[in-house]
Amino acid sequence: MLFVCTGNSARPPIAEDLLRHHAADAITAGSAGPQPKTSPQPHALPVLRESSAIDDSTHSPRHVDDLAGRGFTHLITVCDRAREACREFADHPRRGHWS
Repeated sequence: MLFVCTGNSARPPIAEDLLRHHAADAITAGSAGPQPKTSPQPHALPVLRESSAIDDSTHSPRHVDDLAGRGFTHLITVCDRAREACREFADHPRRGHWS
C-alpha cells in the first residue's frame, strides 16, 4: 500500500509506519510525494513515537519516482494536490483518496 501526499512529510509516513507496525510482514507499506520536503514535519515525529513506539530516526521524505516499479497494489492519496499531481496513477485499480 502506497500513501501519497505532496510533501510526504507528515500523514503518509505516519500511515506507512502504523501499517507496517500493525501488519508486520503481511503488507508492504510505503509513502512518497511528488514534491517531497527535505525533512519530516516536526509535529509528525512525536505522533509516531507516542502511537506506535516506532524509531523515527529513519524518516526521510521520498519522491514518488523513488518507489516506481515496486508494485504496490493499493494507492491512497491524502491531499488534493497529490491526487492532481499523480495523474500517472489515475488508472490504478485500487486507488483511494482521503482528503
